[in-house]
Amino acid sequence: MPDTWYTPVYVSEMRQLETKQPEMFKFLEQGGFVVRQSNESVFNSVPTDQALEQSINRDAKLLADSLGAPEERPHYSDGL
Repeated sequence: MPDTWYTPVYVSEMRQLETKQPEMFKFLEQGGFVVRQSNESVFNSVPTDQALEQSINRDAKLLADSLGAPEERPHYSDGL
């Protein structure tokens, strides 16, 4: 089933959120769906999935940097 088939249900549920889930509605209205990556500015909030992706990419880059240049990294064919 394509995700688009669920869209009308999602829209309906979101329209009723304020009355059915007032605490969640208030949380979302106050920006509860974003992550602030720094306290230096109010303009650095990003969606949670983007923050997670950036964190994973940063960790992968740090790991790659710690291993050295690609040509210096050990290869399985080296008998490791």
